[in-house]
Amino acid sequence: PLVARFGMEGSTLSLAMAVMVALFLIFIAVNASHVGRSLLENFQLRIKAVEQEQVLRKSEARLNQAQHSARVGNWELDLAGNKLHWSDEIFRIFEIDQNKFEASYEAFLNAIHPDDRDRVNKAYSDSLVNRESYDIVHRLKFADERIKFVHERCETHFDAAGKPIRSLGTVQDITEQKLAENTLRESEARYRAVTQTAS
Repeated sequence: PLVARFGMEGSTLSLAMAVMVALFLIFIAVNASHVGRSLLENFQLRIKAVEQEQVLRKSEARLNQAQHSARVGNWELDLAGNKLHWSDEIFRIFEIDQNKFEASYEAFLNAIHPDDRDRVNKAYSDSLVNRESYDIVHRLKFADERIKFVHERCETHFDAAGKPIRSLGTVQDITEQKLAENTLRESEARYRAVTQTAS
């Protein structure tokens, strides 16, 4: 209505005002359209982010369940920052409360059976020097004197200068397998002793 009113007055100033108002309205309409599209795109991106987060959580839950069933956990050590990340299954294997554990390489060593610590530390240190994978079986000892056997594997990534930057590995609880092997060895030893005595 304002544009029409200025246009009907017929003066040069009125026509100029009508054109300016029309251009201003067009500018507002174009900007409103852009803002509307931006809001819609942001809303769609937000929905996608929420959906992807839900997919990621489901995937992590499935991975945790698979690791729990297989008794295998994974870990990652940032060598630059000395930050250690353990999966939920490793906390279960080591029987450590996540909220009370300050994850670091030193804390990991302290969780190992005292008689195996030096051997594990040397094997890992040698793997960094030789740039080879790390593969070792060692024990965990708990406060109630229980022993667990675990099998650890690890690969380290190096930068262009050959400096180790990140280690990725797995820990598998092989206690049942080790106990079965020990029982079998003891049975075989008893059988040999009985056979020799009988002879």
